[in-house]
Amino acid sequence: MAKNVQYVETELPESMMKAIRIIERLLTQIDYHEQHVLYKNYPPVKLSKSAAEEEDDEETKKKAMMMGRKKDEKKKEEEEKKEGEEEDKDP
Repeated sequence: MAKNVQYVETELPESMMKAIRIIERLLTQIDYHEQHVLYKNYPPVKLSKSAAEEEDDEETKKKAMMMGRKKDEKKKEEEEKKEGEEEDKDP
């Protein structure tokens, strides 16, 4: 199931190459972060959330719950409409 790969000999703009290099560096750092920390023998650190981050998390949870409720309400309304339409069709 090999697909034919076509290579294009055009150069990408410098701005796009810069972004690609940044993304590549970021992905590489993510892959090797734990090994680097072990190599440098840094002590383990347990980061706690700041008060602002905790408030943001609570707000996000509340919004998600509200969105879930709205979706449930819409589903109920749609089901009621369908049931009402079906009752109207059946004599």
